[in-house]
Amino acid sequence: MLASGYLILLVLLLHRMAKVIYNLHFHPLAKFPGPRLAAAAHLYEFYWSVLRDGEFIWAMERMHKKYAGNPKRVESDYRFTRSTGETKSMFAAVDHDLHEARRKSLTKFFSKRSISDIQPIIQDKVERLILKLQDAAVDWSPANLTTLSAAFTADTISHYAYGVSMGCLDGDSENIRTDATQAVLSLSQWLRFLPIRFTNAKRLPPNLVGRLFPKGTVVLQAKEPNAPHENMFATLADPTLPAEERDLERLEDEGFVILAAGTETTGYSLCVTMFYLLDNPGKPPGAILKGN
Repeated sequence: MLASGYLILLVLLLHRMAKVIYNLHFHPLAKFPGPRLAAAAHLYEFYWSVLRDGEFIWAMERMHKKYAGNPKRVESDYRFTRSTGETKSMFAAVDHDLHEARRKSLTKFFSKRSISDIQPIIQDKVERLILKLQDAAVDWSPANLTTLSAAFTADTISHYAYGVSMGCLDGDSENIRTDATQAVLSLSQWLRFLPIRFTNAKRLPPNLVGRLFPKGTVVLQAKEPNAPHENMFATLADPTLPAEERDLERLEDEGFVILAAGTETTGYSLCVTMFYLLDNPGKPPGAILKGN
């Protein structure tokens, strides 16, 4: 039994050594300039992405400035599109025609006219956000703008996409919802370098996910399209589309990407905007937003 274990370790070690040799000498990109450690394995990226908490994009920018003398030689690496496991989403579509087809299905929902049509939904979430801030003011307790902004955007995009709000601004659940999304996004950095991928983790039973990763249960529940009326998913499930473009896994993947993108990016922008407005009470809002 012990000998078998050593044999397995030896095979894994030889495989890793062969992979390093291939990457350094025989890979199509082996002749491209750059740190040899980055070419040999994912340790370089692991250090900056995980141990340095997401600083790889800046490390990569420094490498481009140092090594990419001719920008036309810089190749794109599309493997990052698989890091979240949403392999059937528009985000993960590397093929141009496939990405274009998936993008067109949702373009109309983000036009000026469509956004104007959902003003009642947005206004309702704004009023709920104001109530949260008023409650904090009455109690003289601090209000976490990062959490409240993410809760506001999550409620808005979920209502628009699914037809049902996640209810982050209802009660005291905004911390739970926001922490869950943050936890899943942080976990994606780790799983990219581990044998188990999100594509495999997604196949685990929900109750097992709840035990191993309690915060992720909230996000998994949000991936279930259960809207009572027409919304984005009614368009994505249009019978005129190819069958593979409207199966359940595709709807789940697209829904999660829309939810994550519509929560974190817009929530952060809103949080920063509110901070600068509060930090500059004597200046006109227009001048503050323009950076004057």
